[in-house]
Amino acid sequence: MMKTLTAPAAPRRRRLRLRFAPLTALIRWNEAYRCQRQLESLDDRMLRDIGLSKAERDISFLRRHNIRPHL
Repeated sequence: MMKTLTAPAAPRRRRLRLRFAPLTALIRWNEAYRCQRQLESLDDRMLRDIGLSKAERDISFLRRHNIRPHL
């Protein structure tokens, strides 16, 4: 009996699980997630044009959304 080959599974997107969080927290995290995705889509040339490095971009995102990095 031959095994059938199957296509590799599609990569899963990370989800933030806040099932029992208040609606305002869900909205805030959703907004932060969308903002982060938009910033990550900027390429190096665009970041240079607006005078930001990738590290500065990440730090400004964390400050704007009041997120503390895990140390």
